[in-house]
Amino acid sequence: MKKPVNVFLVRLLPIVALFLATSCNKSKTADAISEKEKPDAVKSDSILKTTAQIIDTADYNKRMLALSNGDTTGKWPVKAPYPLPGAILPYNRIIAFYGNLYSKRMGILGELPKDEMLKKLFAAPPDKFPTIFETFVKSAESKNILFYFHEDKPRKLVEELNYAGRIKNTDGDYLHVNNANFAGLKGNLYIKSAIDQDIVIAADGSVTKKVKVTLRNTEKADGWLNSVYQNWMRLYVPKGSKLIKKEVYADFAEKEELGKTVWESFSRTLPLNFSETTLTYTLPFKVKKGQIYKLLIQKQGGTTDPHVITKINGRKLFEFDLKKDTTLEFKV
Repeated sequence: MKKPVNVFLVRLLPIVALFLATSCNKSKTADAISEKEKPDAVKSDSILKTTAQIIDTADYNKRMLALSNGDTTGKWPVKAPYPLPGAILPYNRIIAFYGNLYSKRMGILGELPKDEMLKKLFAAPPDKFPTIFETFVKSAESKNILFYFHEDKPRKLVEELNYAGRIKNTDGDYLHVNNANFAGLKGNLYIKSAIDQDIVIAADGSVTKKVKVTLRNTEKADGWLNSVYQNWMRLYVPKGSKLIKKEVYADFAEKEELGKTVWESFSRTLPLNFSETTLTYTLPFKVKKGQIYKLLIQKQGGTTDPHVITKINGRKLFEFDLKKDTTLEFKV
């Protein structure tokens, strides 16, 4: 059941309030640190004496550990010398908006000056705010906006609302397809993706899946925006899944990451053409007749909505555009 806008408003206001509060506090803290870390210079007998500048290494290590997002490989945070006092990171939050200040064709930053943009937002009539918040919620659910906080309360809230983009743990089936453009110009503008799943449940309850990801380059090459679309794909599936067969273009690899088994490969999609990557594998668990089969499909943030078709033992059961994280359920 869809939650009313006012419920989201009540839950989202703390995010805005906490963000503003922590931003102010960080500004004050930064000023305090700046004052504290200024070298005390005293001229005595023509000799300049300065106090040593140091950082709080325990605080630094804590911040870096938080940024590693619960990494269990031991590779993060990367071992490196401590930064000099006054370093920007990791003591400050950097907020980036897509856009080009010198172009009105590349995002909101170039379309409107900051003051004018904020003025238009806060001067909106009250009857427009439900629409504004509905747009905000829709963008957050579709992962076109993602949030991250160092502070526990806002971080837990956005994760509870599923606005943090975290790869989720689940006891059932799971799928996440993650694509990255590798020197394919601006080909993302023209790529349409589709995910076809064939789930076969055997009499003994074992589950075999065949997942085919199709990338279709819908425009001709122009030498500027579109060319051969070169893609690095990662397929996240339940940890312990066993690969039976792969049909990939190149550079296949397998690893474990974020509590999932991950298969990655490279593909090239020519203009006005398509490419396919197909993986067949078995799940690490069995199901029983009569139980509810659950499959969580997580959408990649900042991408167009892939078209998903799911078949169970040869029968098409689901077909939709993946606009947000979606759980499919059916009785075995």
